[in-house]
Amino acid sequence: MYHYQDITRFKNCKRLFQLMRRTREERSGYFSYYNVIKSPESSILKKLGVVSYFKGSIGDSVQVSLDALKENEWIVQARFEYRGLRIRIPILHHTDSLTEVYFTSNAPYPGTECAETFSVSVEILRQCGIVPDKVFLVFPNMQYVREDELDDDRMWIVSENFITPKGNISKSVYEVIREKQKNLDEIIDRMEKCEMEELREPVKNSYCTKREQCRFYADCFPEFKDLPDNSIMHLASSSEKEKMFRNGILYLKDIDLEKMDASRVQYAQVMADRCGGFYADHAALKHWFEGISSDPAIFLDFEWDLYLIPPYPGMKPIHPVVNQYSIHIVNGDTIEHKEYLGEGDCRRELAEALLRDIPSYGKIYAFNAKGAERIRIEELAEYFPDLAEDLLDLNKRLVDLQVPFESGVLYDVRMKGTYSLKTLTKMIDPYHSYSDLDVSEGLEAVEIHRLYEKCEDLEEKERMAKDLKEYCSMDTEELVKLYFWMESLLDSGSEVKP
Repeated sequence: MYHYQDITRFKNCKRLFQLMRRTREERSGYFSYYNVIKSPESSILKKLGVVSYFKGSIGDSVQVSLDALKENEWIVQARFEYRGLRIRIPILHHTDSLTEVYFTSNAPYPGTECAETFSVSVEILRQCGIVPDKVFLVFPNMQYVREDELDDDRMWIVSENFITPKGNISKSVYEVIREKQKNLDEIIDRMEKCEMEELREPVKNSYCTKREQCRFYADCFPEFKDLPDNSIMHLASSSEKEKMFRNGILYLKDIDLEKMDASRVQYAQVMADRCGGFYADHAALKHWFEGISSDPAIFLDFEWDLYLIPPYPGMKPIHPVVNQYSIHIVNGDTIEHKEYLGEGDCRRELAEALLRDIPSYGKIYAFNAKGAERIRIEELAEYFPDLAEDLLDLNKRLVDLQVPFESGVLYDVRMKGTYSLKTLTKMIDPYHSYSDLDVSEGLEAVEIHRLYEKCEDLEEKERMAKDLKEYCSMDTEELVKLYFWMESLLDSGSEVKP
């Protein structure tokens, strides 16, 4: 049995296709990126005015779907296949005079990148004797703002066209699908032949590290496994590093800066390797600190969950709800900790608690503040106009501790080309690790919080609350460490020269 993912793997990496077909591992537990309080499927069906329908199940044969189509005008999640290539059609509308296919997307602006998947699905339908007259896309309406009750009709957009990243109407879905029509027999023949062949030799391409590193990467390219901290392969934002590696330039220090248009981060990486593993632009760091130093120093971290369908008034589709924060307040020799953990629609309660817990003066430090805390505070201000002025005043005091690292002011080869908070704090204090906690990463915290909201066992709920608070608290504890470590560098010497 094949699925569309097999076609994608075959197209991008024959070896990956073979390995995945031969590695029959059980699927791990499914984790939804979005918190789904209300079923998107039921909401979309209401949008379409569908009351009566047949819903398919995993393992259904093609005949089950075809029989359902004879007795039902609408079928949902029906399974079809051709020569073992199996698909699932989200929504199919069929009458004596019209057949319509509805593909659903969580993307706010679904573009032609998903056309090939749709093309295969439509071609399999044709092979099963079902010829669509129209093809639609159903996706979230990003202009919709929920009121007291969810408006299913306004929540979704039904379109016969793809949408550009700027939200403009693009090409016809049906026409693009026709342009990308595949010869399924040829594709299946080639996949079947490839599956029976000897395992292909690894060939490195962009698919190996697209979005995240392939699970077989280390097995395919053992020369890139367990690389030293100063390896050329850790050069940030470089498309040439593998070529340099193959040509014998193995370490950052060996790069000829005069022959490349190096970014500030790359320059810092090279200089760190040439200067014993660490580089600091002390003049830039001093200038940065002079603009922010104050007492008290307030360290802030938020946790939130993301919702596809807005569960509460004032929210738009694909928007988060902040449900937790940790604050460490450093004033001279004293450190005070404050925290909040909420559930359900805790937005106002959290906003009010945040304004109470943060002192009325002093800089507020966060990590990746411009991409996280700043945006979340702006959203809270939009929800609650009566609190907006005070909330937006917090943003005026917000300082992003990520800036010295992303701008090449500081670099340690132990960072290995990244500057996440976990990477930096492990470098500063290798004996104090998130792995010591029962909740050790952001997505795990999201999953535990979802369970926490549903939990009816008070003892278990209390345990989960403790784990969530420890995780969020550690984030701000590490921010405090990072801040003082950076401050200590001011007296450690002069600016490193090339």
